[in-house]
Amino acid sequence: MSTVAARYAAALRESGCTLEELRRTADYLTGCAPLWEALCSPAVEVREKHAVLDRLPDFTEHDKLQHFYKMLAEKGRMQLLPEIVKAYRLLELHANKEGLCTLRCARELDDAQLSELARLLCRRHGYQAMTMEIIIDPAVLGGFVAELDGVTYDKSVGGQLHALAQSLMKLYPFSARRLNNMITVPAGMKPARFSKSATESQLFTVWVAQYTASWWNLKPGCAASCSGWSATA
Repeated sequence: MSTVAARYAAALRESGCTLEELRRTADYLTGCAPLWEALCSPAVEVREKHAVLDRLPDFTEHDKLQHFYKMLAEKGRMQLLPEIVKAYRLLELHANKEGLCTLRCARELDDAQLSELARLLCRRHGYQAMTMEIIIDPAVLGGFVAELDGVTYDKSVGGQLHALAQSLMKLYPFSARRLNNMITVPAGMKPARFSKSATESQLFTVWVAQYTASWWNLKPGCAASCSGWSATA
């Protein structure tokens, strides 16, 4: 979340605009693709954007918000609106001593796991309650990645594989030829072939991900994808 978006959100809150009003009007603008593209496009003149905002239904009763949207259009910052809404929501939560955690996991945690995680995060960050935004991300492989107040807690299998690769890279230099000549391959897994153009770090990260995948009974390609690089057969 940008500092600019946070400042805009704080100014809106001080002006008396409510989160519900901001959400409703923002959803209207972002929900119509042609309208949203026109408002964000630098090719559309500011006066034309102002004219569009003046004609929108249900906006006349929100003078402050209408003026705010015109200001965003004039400064070329309309694309910040989703961030501004999130920043405003965060301000409201913090005012009630509640935190907002973004949780990425391969599959949803059960209620007991979520409650325990929320309790631990509240204790560590000093909140009385915690709102969890869950994002299902297959790249996590297992475990979870939690982000709260700019702090990331990586308890994922993908994160562990990457950390393992980086640690071993400091001990052992690897090359494409050396990796391709390795003969120890877990049962049922296809040997990887690596391009000579790949960097040493990329090669080793993919190798560790692929050849340790059998420990979690994962498909080879699934583990390799966690590093953002792939091996070719």
